[in-house]
Amino acid sequence: MGGYEALQRYLEDLRRVRNEVWSLVDFRGRVVVDVGVGESTEELARLGAEVVGLELEAERVRIAGRLKGYLNHLVRGDASLPPLREGSVDIMVFHFTLHEIDPSKHLWVLRAAQHASGQVLIVEPAPLGESLYNRFAQVWRRAMHSIGRFEDYKPLSYWTGILASSGYRVVRVKTVKWRVKAPPSVLRELVDKTCREWKALGVGERHIDELREVLREAERKGGLLWSDINVILGEKHPGSPVRQAS
Repeated sequence: MGGYEALQRYLEDLRRVRNEVWSLVDFRGRVVVDVGVGESTEELARLGAEVVGLELEAERVRIAGRLKGYLNHLVRGDASLPPLREGSVDIMVFHFTLHEIDPSKHLWVLRAAQHASGQVLIVEPAPLGESLYNRFAQVWRRAMHSIGRFEDYKPLSYWTGILASSGYRVVRVKTVKWRVKAPPSVLRELVDKTCREWKALGVGERHIDELREVLREAERKGGLLWSDINVILGEKHPGSPVRQAS
């Protein structure tokens, strides 16, 4: 299959995955805090939410300036101490965010979310996938740990367990599977961007070389299949029993 056809197949699968990820909640007209601004901010706005961006890092706050058409409000603050009024939010969304936070603070962050929000949606990659993906994830984790940051993926049971411990009731769970590999063209763009960011953050050349080696292997194998995506919806008050979404 040619590069163009492979890219189109991947983009079609990407659209399907995004639609499935966001399908657990009807966001129309709801006040939603997006913890960590980015692609999820655009998706939430597209789905009709009134989006409040909660961001701590200065660089991402600057990025948020380019998302003004999607953000209703931007709040600078820490997810463990969100500067939000009690009960002021319909739902807090952690889209690929919690794995970047010190795992020892996960319970604290989710308990803090209850102050402002009756619901919480967690979207996280599964920690394991095909062998090449596992190498990719290990390199990324080592690189972030080398500069005192986190990139710690957890299994679905971890997220449902910690949500329950935080006082939220888990009401819906969904696992979204990729069907199409990310083609070399997509991976090259991602790796080039990541390497530039890692250099600016002070990540060592060893980790950058390891990431580029994973890219070379993916090019030889025709791409890389991402791991599953786990989606968990929690409510502060008792509701329906846990359902495994189809």
